[in-house]
Amino acid sequence: MPRRTPPSLFRRLLPHVAMGMSLGIFCALTLIVMDAAHIRAMLSSLEVPGLAIFTFVFAASSLFAAGAGLTGFIFIAVEDNPGPVSRRDDKADQG
Repeated sequence: MPRRTPPSLFRRLLPHVAMGMSLGIFCALTLIVMDAAHIRAMLSSLEVPGLAIFTFVFAASSLFAAGAGLTGFIFIAVEDNPGPVSRRDDKADQG
C-alpha cells in the first residue's frame, strides 16, 4: 500500500481562508440588512449603490479571509513544530 503524502500548506490553509471569507460576507451583509450605523443608507445614497455594496462586502470578506488565513498559518506552524519542552516544571518538582 503506497504511503500518503501529507497535504501541502496551501491545502491546509484553504479551509481557514474559506471560513474567514464566509464569515466576512455574513457580517457585511448583516450590517447592511440591519442598517447598523446607517451603512445601508450611506451605500444606497451613492451614485452606483450596487457596486458600492459589492465593494463593501468584498473588502470585509477579504479582511476576514486574510485574518483567518494568518491565524490558520500560526495554528499549523505550532502544530507542526511544538518547540522545546520547558524543563522548569521538572526542576521545581524535584526540589
